[in-house]
Amino acid sequence: MAWDISGDFSTHNTGDLITAAIWNQNVVSNPAYLKGTAGVIEYEAGGKSDTHASSDTGDDWGASDKFWNNIYGRVLHAGRMRFGGVYREQRLVWEPDTFDSTNYQASFRTTDAGSVSAGGTGQLVLAVTDNDGTGDVAGIEQETEQNNALNNGWQVSKRCYGRFEFAVNARNTTDGWFVGFRQTPGDLLPDATAESLAGFRWNGAIGVDARFAAVNADGTAGQTNTMTDVTLTTGSRHIIEVYCNSTTNVEFWLDGVLKFTETDNLPTGNLEWAAVALDNAGSSANVLRVTLGEFIFQEDL
Repeated sequence: MAWDISGDFSTHNTGDLITAAIWNQNVVSNPAYLKGTAGVIEYEAGGKSDTHASSDTGDDWGASDKFWNNIYGRVLHAGRMRFGGVYREQRLVWEPDTFDSTNYQASFRTTDAGSVSAGGTGQLVLAVTDNDGTGDVAGIEQETEQNNALNNGWQVSKRCYGRFEFAVNARNTTDGWFVGFRQTPGDLLPDATAESLAGFRWNGAIGVDARFAAVNADGTAGQTNTMTDVTLTTGSRHIIEVYCNSTTNVEFWLDGVLKFTETDNLPTGNLEWAAVALDNAGSSANVLRVTLGEFIFQEDL
């Protein structure tokens, strides 16, 4: 970060503000540049005498000196992604070799007519349909460690973080899906009484404006923080972020906005990332396609 300090600070003038530049982007005049990035940017204002000439070699503070009446600035909050420092990070961008049997990047699961397919560079598609009378499942999940490697799960105690890019084509009442961290990936939506978890889910069988929710659980009981159905815009990309802050809380972010901070029934232990879509074996022609983009995971060392 580079600071540019100049101008007359005795009065508030946007031209005289202390400006901060990140990668040559002026975040005073262009705060939107930080949307979706991590951390908090604060502008701190100092004071300058308005009564002493620049040639005065004495103390530049006197009885008539003043600070601004107000500290002008803006505090910007974004997601919890780490930048700088030392931490573990993994980034997944889907490519055709995701499906190579020798690739240890991910495992995928399908039942009946469910499918997991490449969606072009950097994209993956989970698809299920109701029109065959059977329950379809399409999912992709973390591949466990191989060949005596270290445990590659994500530890709540190490403040694990996940950022998931995704889109859905429909908000069907006959479908369900989950994206996030869970203890035991499988063919069903996570069970709060059976596993630790933290993520976002859609459960079409629940009533209106309770289907889309941020969920977490400790394996005995869970918490469900619901959002209105229309929060989930179909045909548009969304960014969801899940931050497990050890034993303190779990934060749920949607498109750069903190939606919920949950302190009850926090997940514990070793979690794995997972995305799964399923239908309810109906007879309608509904088709659910979940398009997955880049996944990013981080934790403390």
